[in-house]
Amino acid sequence: MNTARFRVAATILSLAQLFAAPGAAIAEAPAPATVVRHTLHVEGMVGDSCPVLITAALRHVDGIHHVEASYATRSATVEYDPGRIGLQRIRRTILRQAGFETTVAQ
Repeated sequence: MNTARFRVAATILSLAQLFAAPGAAIAEAPAPATVVRHTLHVEGMVGDSCPVLITAALRHVDGIHHVEASYATRSATVEYDPGRIGLQRIRRTILRQAGFETTVAQ
């Protein structure tokens, strides 16, 4: 009986290590053809929680690779794949989901 439990436990641990190994169970996504980076001026930020709202609004949007928003600079920098999403849609998402108007920085 103890031998059977040991074998089951050993099998489970072996499988757990297989899936915990770096890259073992994760298929690598193809690199995007183009990544564009834009900085947006964000109007109406009033505190440190505002950048969190912007980041949360864009976190799971298809085509967006990275978002960094800052209350100190009243800006958001977005890296995205223009083949999957456009800058106007990003700006609309920030407005609708987080409530902030944006303008493109020059």
